[in-house]
Amino acid sequence: MEFQAQPGGPFQFHLIPPLLADLLKEIPNWTTEFSQNADERLYPPPTDDPEERELIKDWSAYIQPGLAEHFQSCRTIVASDLAKMTQEKKGGFQLTIPFSHADAWINALTQARIAIATELGFSEADLSEESEPELTNKRDFAAFQVNFYGFLTHYFVEHLE
Repeated sequence: MEFQAQPGGPFQFHLIPPLLADLLKEIPNWTTEFSQNADERLYPPPTDDPEERELIKDWSAYIQPGLAEHFQSCRTIVASDLAKMTQEKKGGFQLTIPFSHADAWINALTQARIAIATELGFSEADLSEESEPELTNKRDFAAFQVNFYGFLTHYFVEHLE
C-alpha cells in the first residue's frame, strides 16, 4: 500500500490490497449501529453525579443529538469517499480523499475503533500487543482491524499538522 499526501492536497492511497480495501469499506458498517456499550462510550454523560439530573437531561436533549448528527455527517463523507475507490490494473485499489475530508475520516475511524473494541471487549493491553497478528479467529482479526484503523488515524493526524 502506497501513501501520498501533499500539504493541503488530497490523500492518495495506491495498491491497497483487497483485504485492506474490504476493511476500509467496513468503516461505515461498524459505525452505523452501535451497541449500547459503544453508545455509552461515544455519548458519555457530562457527569456521573446522580444529583445533576438537570445537567444530564439538558445534555441528552441538546448536546447528544448534535453530536449524533455530526457523527453521522462524518460517516456519510467517508462512505461517499469509499464509493469512489477504484481497482487499479496492478490488482490493488486506489482511493483519493480530499484534504478537507480528513477530519471526517479521523472521526469515523475513531467511531469504528470504539465500536469494535467495545463490542469485543478489548482492553488497552489487548490492542497494544506488539506481536505479529495471527488472524486465525474473529477476535484476532478484529484487533488487526482496530490497529489498522488506528494506523490510518495516525497518518491523517500526522499530515494535518
